[in-house]
Amino acid sequence: MNSLKNSYGTVYTTLCALAASTLHENDIYNVDMLRVGLWEVAETRNEEVLTFLKSENMPYEIIYYETAEEQLEALNNGSVDVISSVSLSPVANARIVAQFAPRPYYFASTKGNTELVEKLDATIELIDQVEPNLQETLYNNYFRVANEAFRLNDRQKEAIAEQGTLRVLCSENAAPYAYKLNDKPAGMLVSILNDFCDKAGLTAEYTTCESREHVIKLLADGSYDVLIGIPLTSGLCSELGFINSAPVMTSVLAYVQHPTKSSTDTSGQTIALVKGLEEQIPTGSYADVKGMHFLLAEDNELNSEIVTELLKAEGATCDVAVNGQLAAERFISSPAKTYTAVLMDVMMPVMNGYEATKAIRASKHPEALTIPIVAMTANAFVKDVQDALDAGMNAHIAKPINMDTLKNTLGSCIKP
Repeated sequence: MNSLKNSYGTVYTTLCALAASTLHENDIYNVDMLRVGLWEVAETRNEEVLTFLKSENMPYEIIYYETAEEQLEALNNGSVDVISSVSLSPVANARIVAQFAPRPYYFASTKGNTELVEKLDATIELIDQVEPNLQETLYNNYFRVANEAFRLNDRQKEAIAEQGTLRVLCSENAAPYAYKLNDKPAGMLVSILNDFCDKAGLTAEYTTCESREHVIKLLADGSYDVLIGIPLTSGLCSELGFINSAPVMTSVLAYVQHPTKSSTDTSGQTIALVKGLEEQIPTGSYADVKGMHFLLAEDNELNSEIVTELLKAEGATCDVAVNGQLAAERFISSPAKTYTAVLMDVMMPVMNGYEATKAIRASKHPEALTIPIVAMTANAFVKDVQDALDAGMNAHIAKPINMDTLKNTLGSCIKP
């Protein structure tokens, strides 16, 4: 059987609660004892569930069932709070309250049918170039069970009550995202933020700015909670002391050339950029990973195989550690200059990625404080990014790993 080089989506292991229950995404972290129903023959999925629960320090009780039907019946009759599943197999009358352990999935063809595989690979690659968020859009439209209610846990409610007013620094010339209309902030991002504030019981207080330089000046003079309407790359956020949120909308950056030009190679060509958006063009900070040697900490065999092959295709190599403890031990015992960087999964057994990073940073290895460590997680929320930075990591990328994103991230971490 032949498989493709390019994946056509990502599947997650999930925990599902009844749609009619009061248990939502935020609530599972506040349950005194989470009763989890597992199908006993799904060994790999069960290991992923246990790893997730342990990494989140959640109190839990595991109840095993011989069949999937018994597992579902236990959820329906209230014997358990959640059951395990996968994101592409929606559970009837249930909602997803947690998802983790991402892995790509592929088309496969009969053995020897290389022409079909090559055509499918080329098609997927073109789709990714033209509509890079198509897979996520299709998944959200047809598989994700959305929660209509805007829900907050008790800790978030307390934080909002203390906050009261959200101080927002807003661009006045980034239409249609954010702009000034009749001396008032307007635009898509403003509408989204206003809707969030209405539902959360917050008041948004806007200050408008004209340019990136104006932003930096205002940030030096005052204090703001949110910055919208300015292109926020990780480099700019680091410079300003801000943290990126999860995306609220997406856009695509594209090169446009005259139709008479046949070459797609931009090397040596003159490129026109909009002033102020230079940082959005990442080509200057890409790392050429050819010849580099990495330490990869990843407990999922398929994920580690994929990252290894991606690096190999770029002329790089890696050593694999299947948990955080082995990764820390392997780095600490290695001679100086053995590794260019550490690619650290976060959710791992024995020792998670945060603990492994702290162990590396606290060691007496000559590169303990300088080796770049990049977190790899299924989520890219503010808390995930901040937890990675607090643990001593240099950067954070979301799974599944995109090689261009990884090279751009490494470019900002690796000192020449």
